[in-house]
Amino acid sequence: ELTMKDKIAWWLMGLFNNIGFVIMAASAKSILPSSVGIVYLANSFPSLLLRLSAPYWFNKVSVQIRMTSAFILFITGFTVVAICESTKLKLLGVACISAQCGLGEMSMLAMSTRFPQASLTYWSSGTGGAGIFGYAYVVALHRWLGLSNFIVLISANAIGVSYYGTFRSFDIP
Repeated sequence: ELTMKDKIAWWLMGLFNNIGFVIMAASAKSILPSSVGIVYLANSFPSLLLRLSAPYWFNKVSVQIRMTSAFILFITGFTVVAICESTKLKLLGVACISAQCGLGEMSMLAMSTRFPQASLTYWSSGTGGAGIFGYAYVVALHRWLGLSNFIVLISANAIGVSYYGTFRSFDIP
């Protein structure tokens, strides 16, 4: 049986892991106004490549290293997209978020096998919440409050810190 703390942590991990993808998708027009489709490709393709290559390396890297790497990719991705003017660098930042999402998802789903089956339910519910909260985050900050895309994206790093902090709260069996 999952404790209430673990239920909340699994839900938050699903939310935090996927919210980066949603924020980038919601910000695509602000990132590259004339190339929204390219932003979407950069937001999806790296994750697919990680998933395809995982059978060759995944079990050789600990969950702690994979999740620390996901955290670094999260912070790097949002920071690069927020501060860089170059289209190529912005797309690289979006690709970092895609890689973070895929790496985090694979790692957390693998880790769920060490916990009661309900962990997967809470994780999945959190990933669904990411769609709602990610778009609401962008709409509220950028469209309603009129904050710049720089502020919206750079402040998302607080979500990355919360992501890593929540992961560190797990007692990994």
